[in-house]
Amino acid sequence: MPRGYTQLYKLCPRSFLFAIVANVGPDGASRSLAVAYRQGNDANSASFPSRVSHFVADTLALIEILSDPANRAPLEAERSLAEGWYRDEVECSDRPSVPDRPQPPFLVPEGYSWARQMHPQPQLPWDGDASREFPFITTCLLLGLLRDNRDGNAKTMRDNRSRLSDVQLQPLSTVFRGDCIEYGLIVLDISDLHSGIKYGITAFPVCYMAEVHYRDCLGHWDPVEDPPPAKEPDVVPGQRPRELLSIHQWRSRYFFDRFMGDGPSIRRLDGMPLAGSAALDFLWPNIYGDPPKDWSTDSEEDYDSTGSLSATILEEPPQKFSDEIASGIDDLLDLTQEPAERSLEETVIHRIQNLAEHREQLRQRLEEASDRLGPSKISSHLLRVAYAGHSHLNWVAFQKLTLGAIAAAITSEELRDASALSLRIDQFMLARDEKEGGLDDLVAALAQSTALKQLCFLQRPDRKSVDASDRFCSRLAERLSGGDLEWLRSRTM
Repeated sequence: MPRGYTQLYKLCPRSFLFAIVANVGPDGASRSLAVAYRQGNDANSASFPSRVSHFVADTLALIEILSDPANRAPLEAERSLAEGWYRDEVECSDRPSVPDRPQPPFLVPEGYSWARQMHPQPQLPWDGDASREFPFITTCLLLGLLRDNRDGNAKTMRDNRSRLSDVQLQPLSTVFRGDCIEYGLIVLDISDLHSGIKYGITAFPVCYMAEVHYRDCLGHWDPVEDPPPAKEPDVVPGQRPRELLSIHQWRSRYFFDRFMGDGPSIRRLDGMPLAGSAALDFLWPNIYGDPPKDWSTDSEEDYDSTGSLSATILEEPPQKFSDEIASGIDDLLDLTQEPAERSLEETVIHRIQNLAEHREQLRQRLEEASDRLGPSKISSHLLRVAYAGHSHLNWVAFQKLTLGAIAAAITSEELRDASALSLRIDQFMLARDEKEGGLDDLVAALAQSTALKQLCFLQRPDRKSVDASDRFCSRLAERLSGGDLEWLRSRTM
């Protein structure tokens, strides 16, 4: 009987690193907004189909949550918050990573009498008190990885196979290491919620190889006909290109010889848009985790060319507008730095109204130069024109606005149909605004609006406490305690 060193079995990784990303870095570069490590439970993920169905179900659950229209406003708000935060990021030369782990002993594929019983991995430590930079996005990530859909209502058809102790949040600077065998990477890109959540898979085969006897003339070992290996097989990694793949591309490249079936979950994920490979620039930089050059067991023929490489999906470039319009907007931005109590001249109001034909350009410029929109009453008029017709008044980036200016804007005719308002509340000087009546104006404006259903109040990502949030909400409660609370019951905060 021939004998040789051959592959006995090939698995996908046991565990996965999940990262929610967006193009919020400098010059639109991708950055992480929430990262979690989900370890595979050996008792439930000892087989190839089980491991695949687990990460596919996790990915679908996350896409479903992130695509929910009710979650869109807070996702957009935290994404805007991230843009300002990452603008001042300091490059770190020593970034954290999840360590690799020894692989479980070789298991003959299910159904054979001499397979060994697997044991669950130890619980991961959990720091539930740690503040997270973007708490809403982090909550979405945890819900997707831990929720139980056995009630049959969810489309993901996923049971609760992950224990609470199998999921661990990671720092946003965490990198994916290409030289790790234990886990793969799933990327979920929320850069463009209008076109949909994009996903991508970077997960490499784990191959068990050993010196065995085999009857097959091509050197293929058969777990039924051939004797088992005399020694514990080696765990050998395969090729590791730096790219994001769809589920179809991933299966075609690494497991073209394995029958997996096209179940409903696989088909659903295959219909989702693919994330651009640029998302890996931050998560898997070239300097981290390049596998040794001799780590190659798969041949080029293993790749089905129909599953082409991941291509970067580019969003539409920002609309360009004339220098004359840009200069006029910048002049008005300079005027917003004047004291809030100064009265407006009719000529200024007329200039702002003339920008209605260029409202998208105005909104784009305001968001590009968000630190230039000052406390003057002019700001309220600019916001009315720029955000007319928008359902979400995402004003997180405007750090110099007063509560009075915000109140005046949201009660205007142009913005009366808006359904969501997002503000960064740690920027407000409550003592000053209370003295000037700004907080009372905001409460009155919120009570007057019948369309605003979502109120998102955020703090800066590197906050040391939630004191600012507590103060702001307590002041709102004090103002509302003597009035009609009916308007609040139909809203979410």
